[in-house]
Parts: sequence; structure tokens; C-alpha cells
Amino acid sequence: MKFEEMIPVLKGEIPLKLHVHRADDIMTALRIADEFNIKITLDHCSDGILLMDEIKNRNLPVIIGPTMTFRKKVETKGKTFKTVREFINNGILTAITTDHPVTCIEYLPLCAALSAKEGLDDIKALETITINPAKILGIDNRVGSIEIGKDADLVIFDGNPLEIKSSVKYVIVNGEIAYK
Repeated sequence: MKFEEMIPVLKGEIPLKLHVHRADDIMTALRIADEFNIKITLDHCSDGILLMDEIKNRNLPVIIGPTMTFRKKVETKGKTFKTVREFINNGILTAITTDHPVTCIEYLPLCAALSAKEGLDDIKALETITINPAKILGIDNRVGSIEIGKDADLVIFDGNPLEIKSSVKYVIVNGEIAYK
């Protein structure tokens, strides 16, 4: 009974979310996925750039972050916003996390902007905090992009949302202006 919650993972209905930073932890996660033939996501993935080919060959999604924190642990010494750029440029489905409350969720756009500062295209950077997480979660049919039939919660800025000087002008939730 205590492992009943693993049944959907073993049936392939949901991915096993694995908290991995170091390359050896990532390799262990890959071996577990291979051994049990299960879907996984690699969350944090600080040393993921060292295993990019392994991750890409398995078509695994990654969730990078929190990257705005100190590199105080040995597990996080390799974290950098360049990892996001490299994963995206190599065709790996990548999202960014702040791991709230480790880094406040309000800094999520700033994390995307810092990835753009490292050479990631602005649109691709925005996708790491919009459509890409929705794809990883399997809810991109409902959220993550602006399309007819999707949930319509929108934030409208007076400039590029990745620029620190841009301000929120409107927040629209369920078709109603929630903030102006």
C-alpha cells in the first residue's frame, strides 16, 4: 500500500520527477528510467550539460534551476544559465524553475532574461516559462500559449517582458481584467 502512488509511474501514465544536480545522480536517474522503462523528468540538472547527448538521445525533458541561488553545495557548483541555452539549442525540451521558495516565483521572468543574456533567443527564453513547462506537464492543450480554446490568463507588458524596465499593464484572468 505504501508504494501505491508509484503505479501511475510504472504504467507510464505520469513521469517520475527526479531531483538531480550532479552528473552521477543524472546517470543514476537514466539507469532507473531504462531499467524500469518509465518516463522521467530531470529536475535541477545542474551538471546536465556534461550529459547532454545522453539526455538528448533519450528525448528527456529537463527543468533547470534554481540558478539564481549561491553555489554553496558541491551539487550546484556547475549550475549556470548557459545550460538552458545549450539544451534549447540542442533540441532538448527545457523549462526553468525557481524552485519556489528557494528563489521567489516572481523572479521566473528574470531567470528567463538571464538565459537570454547568455545567448538564448528571447522567444525561446519566454518559452522556457510558458509553453515548455506546459508540454512537460502534459497540459499544453490547455495552457502555455495563446490559442483559441485554451485557458486565457494573460499578462500584458509595456515592453519586452524580459527587460527589467518593462512593467505589467494588465493581468487578465478568465477573460476579466484582474489588474490594471
